[in-house]
Amino acid sequence: MSVAFKNIIANYGSRLWSIIAVYAFTPLYIKLLGIESYGIVSFYAVVMGIITLADAGIASAIDREFAKNNSNEHKLGILFFFEKLYALICFSIIVVIFLFSKEIGEHWLDATIPVGDMINYIRLIGAGVGTQLMSSIYSGALMGMQKQVRFGAIQSFGSMVKHVGVLALLFLIRQDLYTFLVWQLFCNLALILVFRASVLRYFNKTYIPIKYNHKTIPPAIWKYLSGMFFISLLNALNMQADKLVTSKLFSLENFGFYALISLLAQAPLILATPVVLSVFPYLTQSISVHQKKRLFPVFKRFCFFINAVAISITFVFIFYGKSLFTFWTHGTFIVKPVLDQIGRSLSILTIGYLFIAFQQMYFYFLLAEGHTRYSKRQIFCQIILVVPLSVLFIKEWDMAGAAIAVLVVQFLGFIYLLFVVHKTFIKKHIYDLLFAAYFIPIIVSGLGCMMIYIVGSSWEKIPYLFIFLAVLSGVVSVILNIMAYNKLTKDKIDFKNLF
Repeated sequence: MSVAFKNIIANYGSRLWSIIAVYAFTPLYIKLLGIESYGIVSFYAVVMGIITLADAGIASAIDREFAKNNSNEHKLGILFFFEKLYALICFSIIVVIFLFSKEIGEHWLDATIPVGDMINYIRLIGAGVGTQLMSSIYSGALMGMQKQVRFGAIQSFGSMVKHVGVLALLFLIRQDLYTFLVWQLFCNLALILVFRASVLRYFNKTYIPIKYNHKTIPPAIWKYLSGMFFISLLNALNMQADKLVTSKLFSLENFGFYALISLLAQAPLILATPVVLSVFPYLTQSISVHQKKRLFPVFKRFCFFINAVAISITFVFIFYGKSLFTFWTHGTFIVKPVLDQIGRSLSILTIGYLFIAFQQMYFYFLLAEGHTRYSKRQIFCQIILVVPLSVLFIKEWDMAGAAIAVLVVQFLGFIYLLFVVHKTFIKKHIYDLLFAAYFIPIIVSGLGCMMIYIVGSSWEKIPYLFIFLAVLSGVVSVILNIMAYNKLTKDKIDFKNLF
């Protein structure tokens, strides 16, 4: 088994636990805390998504530097310099959110929760996101060293402790948001220590790190960071813009529903991310040693693999989304008009996130080359579009309108990145790429899921059959895609030698 395949499996292991945790624990949180309090938990996730802009590309730069053939002294020096800068950034985030907690609690969120409690919740959210962000620098180092197995193990165990521990506290001690948020903060602090120790264990204690300061850091790193800062800023706003708008325009209860839809709709992106994170160090290393010409077969192979998984799960949600949402949330308390709106919104938003999944290989290829200007232009234009479109479409189609805005903007973003990488890298291979990585997965996944759905509808009265059919559709579609790819293209998916 190749290192690449092991890394993909490890990344999927941690992602799989995240998916299981979402499905298993979210309904329990809603039951114990209520849908309005869950809206606060969702707002925590939105703030965390926006706060990633403060990363300023440092975690990505660490990943990139650790993936290169640099000396261990250089890697340690870079890590020690940037962890001090990172700690300062995270502390500043906590202070800023604390200072603005009253304004957010009183004027942004529409809730029936007492204002005093809302302000305290916002302050705890600030402490939570600040400490959670700090561990990113160490996870970037592990990913750059291609230690995805260790990263996945720590991430999965930490997530399990977070979810299981907080449920135990909610059941046994107090069923309120204070318990939830304080436990998140405690776990975040523990994860920082574990991640840091895990990175340092790969370096011999005899290594003397280079003592870098802001003047001696290689200029190429500052150049990369300057580009990544704006990408991080814009990307965080881009990914959370629809939720920011809905958190303002919807009641906290309806925002909770939209946040739940978003969690499910992100499945294509969640399943694509482990693959692209596994190939990113290889792309970086190959380009750094001037081996770019050999990359297209690998690029096409991984584009196909990402799309085969992402398109399959998208069709699963198109056919079974409303039933899965109802089962997941025990949604008997949701009135039928709202449930119908949720079903439509889920299908549309999942397609929107599918286009984000399509963008990932192009985005990381440009990062591996050190090009950030294209992504900055793309994301900036998307933000300019998504906010007014969200406001306009929400007025016209309510919850589904926010989903339509995301779909339109992300589709345009994908077309732009395809055009950019086509000019710089895949110009001679564009038809090969489109056929192998897009045409095959769309046709095979669409036909496979549709046939299973039509056959399964004959036994629709069997309780919970849709769960089995949804899982079967996803698994069969991926298998059929790999078979079709190996049969119809000159390349073959070989898990022993993905590179």
